[in-house]
Amino acid sequence: MRSRERLRDRLVGLEGRAEDRIHGASAVLRDEGHYVADTCRGGIERRPITSIAIAFAVGVLFASLVERRWY
Repeated sequence: MRSRERLRDRLVGLEGRAEDRIHGASAVLRDEGHYVADTCRGGIERRPITSIAIAFAVGVLFASLVERRWY
């Protein structure tokens, strides 16, 4: 019985530590995502025409790749 309780206690401890690490990683990823989004948004605001041209070119390239795949 005692070993079962120790095992349960260790599992609870591991679960708590894993949960803490997941929450920490989630916070870091959320912050980095916000940073990247803000950086991209700033670049688009500074050069909107260039951003539209790049998006168009990427769309054309993607469409040509998809079109080749279907034929």
